Amino acid sequence: MLGHKSAAMTLDTYADLFDDDLDSVAELMNARGQATATAALEQFGLTA
Repeated sequence: MLGHKSAAMTLDTYADLFDDDLDSVAELMNARGQATATAALEQFGLTA
C-alpha cells in the first residue's frame, strides 16, 4: 500500500495518476493483497 494506512488512502492519493487505468490498478492491488494473504497463511500451514 505504498506505506499508507489503507488501500483507500493510497488510491485517494495516486488515483489521478492512473485515471485511464484505475480499474486495472485496483485489480492489480487486489491480486497483490490476495497473494500476500495466501503467503501468510501458508507460513502457518493453512490454505485460503
